Amino acid sequence: MVGLGECSLDHVGTLDDGLPAFAGKRALSDYQQMPGGQVDTTLSALARLGLRTRFVGAVGDDEAGRRVLAPLAERGVEVAGVKRVPGVPTQL
Repeated sequence: MVGLGECSLDHVGTLDDGLPAFAGKRALSDYQQMPGGQVDTTLSALARLGLRTRFVGAVGDDEAGRRVLAPLAERGVEVAGVKRVPGVPTQL
């Protein structure tokens, strides 16, 4: 299976006690940057089911790009052909 598209580095914040009141503010109990996007999620699931998968797309040649591709490769998704674009930031 080949996934064509974009992968991104998502910002994920967690609240312990649910959402604040309308227009209210609350401190996050946890904050993480995690790889994501529709293509990432789909290819990861297919790889876990034992299918051969490959991501075709581009990421920036930056730390975010490395953080997006590393988990895909760890899950068995082929990423060797991904274009790493110098000077362009990875999608956040």
